[in-house]
Parts: sequence; structure tokens; C-alpha cells
Amino acid sequence: TRGRIPGISGPIKAGRSEGLVAIALLVGGGLASLQAAAITTGLPFAIVLLLLTLGVAIGLRNERREQLAGTTPTQIDPSIGK
Repeated sequence: TRGRIPGISGPIKAGRSEGLVAIALLVGGGLASLQAAAITTGLPFAIVLLLLTLGVAIGLRNERREQLAGTTPTQIDPSIGK
């Protein structure tokens, strides 16, 4: 198709629908309902990010322990790092 960017219609449709939902919430219930909807949809993502941060922190701590003990992952399995 000439003049169209492939894969752009999805994000445009999502943005339009998000805007329509925001307008409906503002008209129907005011700012409080819009804020509640934003918090409700953002909370699962915040929980996932916290769990990922915790996983990275645990991994870094374990790696540091291995370094201090003198066993790095490359010493355990020489194929790592090649």
C-alpha cells in the first residue's frame, strides 16, 4: 500500500480508544473516576516492575557472592562468556 506506514494503524487505534475512554470517564464520573482507572490499570505493571527489580537485585547479589568466593560463572562452565 502506497503512502502508508506498516504497523502504525494498531497504535493509532489504541490511542484513539484510550482517548475515548478518558473522555467518557471525564464526562461520566469526573476526574476522580479517571484517576481511579489510571491507578487500576497501572498497578499490575508496577507490581511486575517491582518483581523484576527484585530479581535483578537477587541475581546481582548472588553474582557478587560468587566473585568473593572465587567461583565465577566462567570458572564453573568455561563455555559461558565465549
